Amino acid sequence: MRTLAIAQDQPPLMPAEFQPAIQAILSDIDFAHEHELEKVEKSAMDDSFKMRLVGKLNQLHQERRRPYAYELLLLENRTRSISRRSSRS
Repeated sequence: MRTLAIAQDQPPLMPAEFQPAIQAILSDIDFAHEHELEKVEKSAMDDSFKMRLVGKLNQLHQERRRPYAYELLLLENRTRSISRRSSRS
């Protein structure tokens, strides 16, 4: 398995070390999305326009989240794989 090394005098980074950063990014994306939805809800826009706007915001939210959620899934799978291999040793 490939790991990243920041500097030669530091140990290589393992997949689990990236998970908190990716989870924080996802949390930020979700928070920003909720904030945008609240602004739309409180606005004086026409209801049909609000519905279309909410649909578009939801679509953009999923598009923003997708690459990070996918990377998080890959990291979790790698971590499980490493754990299984180390428990066999």
